[in-house]
Amino acid sequence: MHHFLIEFITGGGMANQGLPYALKKEGDLMLRTLINELVDAGNHEISIVRDERLKLVNENITQFIINNSLVQELKNYEINSDFIWLIAPETDDCLASLTELFKEHGRIFTGCSVEAVKLTASKISCFRHLTKKNINTIETYNLNEETPIFAQGYVIKPDDGVGGEDCTYIETKNQLQQIKQDKTATNYVVQPYISGESLSMSLLVYKNDVRLLGCNRQLISLIDNKFKFEGVGVNECLEYQNEFLAIAKLIVEAIPGLSGFVGIDLIYTDNIFYIVDINPRFTTAYVGLSKSIGVNVAEFIVNVFLEDMLPEIQLSSAIPVRIQV
Repeated sequence: MHHFLIEFITGGGMANQGLPYALKKEGDLMLRTLINELVDAGNHEISIVRDERLKLVNENITQFIINNSLVQELKNYEINSDFIWLIAPETDDCLASLTELFKEHGRIFTGCSVEAVKLTASKISCFRHLTKKNINTIETYNLNEETPIFAQGYVIKPDDGVGGEDCTYIETKNQLQQIKQDKTATNYVVQPYISGESLSMSLLVYKNDVRLLGCNRQLISLIDNKFKFEGVGVNECLEYQNEFLAIAKLIVEAIPGLSGFVGIDLIYTDNIFYIVDINPRFTTAYVGLSKSIGVNVAEFIVNVFLEDMLPEIQLSSAIPVRIQV
């Protein structure tokens, strides 16, 4: 079987732009983990795209060197494959447009539907949708909307941002009003700052069924009013696995089209879990999952799609694995 892997940041998606160090490191970690797991599972027909500025990954796989527009250059290659794996940010409709493109070229596409990607990519749309389904999520307002007074302060972020990108803490309503006047971009949202445990769950979703792979701790710092994602403690929070699985089932039921690897970010405070983000793609936690649960996660995903069933998976013997970025 032939596997085609597209990791956007390291695969030429930012050709002619600067490569942000943190995003490049996270992308490379996920890509190399996926390649290694596929090879360990006996898959050797693997192709990737690679930014011309970066070192080649492995001489035993096919690498298409990208030095211009990723989408345009891909049209020059034969990308029909048995499996297509896509790792890309939701920003600027990137993940949705690539999902649409690659769904046409793979016998098996391991990601979510375009509709699910578009819904979850927008924080305001996702908040409204989950609220209608009575799922706890953080209040979210467009920047130009009237915002209530929040006792602990405010968080401003792009509506389709990823990984703490341009995510800012604001202490007072007056400061927020000033920023509203200064901001020229229209795609920002405002949320209450909630002090609590920063958590995430790693899921494998298939045909409206779900398995919990990871109960994780998010490592996030706040420096000079800017949030920074510093890593993840994979399966460091197994005490929440029952609650996580119950929430995951509600979300999968509420959002048809979620499929493959899905990450969900949460805040836990005052005995309530609040959904922060639903990531319809691989997240950094994936890098430590196989070591944590003793299962080759890429091989597990391949078998799920080939055998058309989602086996049970146990976390009782999972070990904590910390991934720093």
